Amino acid sequence: RAASATEWIPREAEEGSSKDGFSVVINGLTPDTDYVYRVYVLDAAGKMHYGEIRTFRTAAALLTGTEIVSFYLEGQIGEANIDSENGTITVTVPYQTDLEDLSRRLISAVQISASPGAEVSIADISVSEGSNTLTATCTVTAEDGTSKTYLLTVQAQATPQIADSSFDSLRNEAGEQTITLSGTGLENASSIEILLIDAFGQTVSRAAAVRNTDGKVWIVTVNVPANSSTESDM
Repeated sequence: RAASATEWIPREAEEGSSKDGFSVVINGLTPDTDYVYRVYVLDAAGKMHYGEIRTFRTAAALLTGTEIVSFYLEGQIGEANIDSENGTITVTVPYQTDLEDLSRRLISAVQISASPGAEVSIADISVSEGSNTLTATCTVTAEDGTSKTYLLTVQAQATPQIADSSFDSLRNEAGEQTITLSGTGLENASSIEILLIDAFGQTVSRAAAVRNTDGKVWIVTVNVPANSSTESDM
């Protein structure tokens, strides 16, 4: 019986038990619960003999959770998007990330928190040739053996593009000129260098841009050489 109960539940020994020992199979016990038991035998003379009362505790139920609670990839931009219902994880990394290198060290580059007691394994890591996407599978295995597989997609940002109007203020005349750069993805750039290239494809001037105080645009001062027809490139 359960330690908290008062009524004993009798169980008969299996057939074939001998005087040297016997066994009883008990089913339907509640996990993580204290029970008490005692053995009694009826001898040939019809006399009952009772053993001492002993205790045992059933093991805790195996955990069944297979959810990924949090996911962090070294160098990621923003938060990972974990869609438990559809079994997907999407992460964005900077555009200059070497995905081939990342694929070789992915397992050590991630921190994953899953349901209590669950284990996570990463497999099927792949980067398509010429692609800016890395894919892999993350399988969460619960204590009871059930599992759930998530599709991990690591997306490198597209190369930041400077809007066409960003160079409108660059005049085709010699001397230092200051211009403001803006464009999709530039707010996440770590550095920007401007090259002035002449008609023969030669670099005639280069300058590093600095981030504006609001962090949204970059400002650069370039030196346009005399007697040169220039084009700008990043």
